[in-house]
Amino acid sequence: SVVITSIAGVGNFVVPGTLLPNAGLTVITFTSIQNVVTSCTSILTNVTANIQINTPVDIDSSNISVANFCFGTDATVLITNATSLPDGIYQFNYSIQTGTPSTGTTTDVTITSGNGQFTLPSSIFATANNYDITITGIQTATGCSNTNENATTSFIVLPTLSTTGAILTVQDT
Repeated sequence: SVVITSIAGVGNFVVPGTLLPNAGLTVITFTSIQNVVTSCTSILTNVTANIQINTPVDIDSSNISVANFCFGTDATVLITNATSLPDGIYQFNYSIQTGTPSTGTTTDVTITSGNGQFTLPSSIFATANNYDITITGIQTATGCSNTNENATTSFIVLPTLSTTGAILTVQDT
């Protein structure tokens, strides 16, 4: 039983999340309506409403990778086989503990068939070193965003070659 306040024929009510524990289609059937002022009741037949419950988007650590790259170049983060990301446009929040800055949000990333990529600018990495990137959130305009994501991958920023102190010898043969 739910009390609905109706103004000009429009009303709404809240269904507690505990009553909708599973993803998918839920059908609510209205069986009667009662005026709380007059106590008049009408029995209803064939009055239903459909509610679609969607799960938040999600990726696993196995869905993200960064190939090792040389210091001073941008990094490409690959997203592969992320079947919990329907085709669409997303933004990813990330953290890189020793990055500068240590947190960020991507621009729009297009995911198609669970695959996509985004670029991390080289300025994030102050030195050649081992790094981890953790996806901490996923925003989407077309589904349920996920503010509690936790997918991590490791990679290495390789040092650039230095010719300082190098001796070049040329031999005529």
